[in-house]
Amino acid sequence: MKTPDGKTKKRRSGVQPFIRNMGLYWNRDYVSWGRQGRGNKGELLGRLGKRKPVEFWEQAGIYALYMDYKLVYVGQVGGRREKGTLGQRLRQHMQPHDLGGRWNRFSWFGFYKVNKTGRNKNKLNRAGTRAGSREQILNALEGICLEVAEPPQNGQKGRFGKGTERYLQYHAEEPETQEDILEAIGELKKDVKALTRQVGSTGA
Repeated sequence: MKTPDGKTKKRRSGVQPFIRNMGLYWNRDYVSWGRQGRGNKGELLGRLGKRKPVEFWEQAGIYALYMDYKLVYVGQVGGRREKGTLGQRLRQHMQPHDLGGRWNRFSWFGFYKVNKTGRNKNKLNRAGTRAGSREQILNALEGICLEVAEPPQNGQKGRFGKGTERYLQYHAEEPETQEDILEAIGELKKDVKALTRQVGSTGA
């Protein structure tokens, strides 16, 4: 493929996954749910390796609810009929008139990818998603069923594609890694230097 200036444009290799990221068996008690009402968001944080936590409150896709790892409910969010966000829908299911105390863990499978470079580092990208090929859709549907229900006769895991990332749940009480501690020390040093300069200029 040629660009307007006559150069050859490289085609992107690989196929983008239909399900971009997921979280399995997250603990409901580790989520900061915020308050009910328009604009009142909570925090649905996930972490990939040593990277900074990502906020998945605005995610769209498929989710499942469990009581002590036993499946009790499956739903979707973010479509034309089931509007809203993942965080909003999960918070709704906590209400007494809904599923209330019938679940304590949840899994989710998200359509929106996470940007990891530049100004939007570790931010959820809510750009539209394409349906993908027949194979992608079949693999995604099968993968969700396998991960959600864990059929005893199926030995394989879901085949979502190489680009699908599984995020572990993150909460404020999680032990800090060495990277977190070093980063905090660096920020503290900057604050001390700024305060020292401020005191020095005041004394002059």
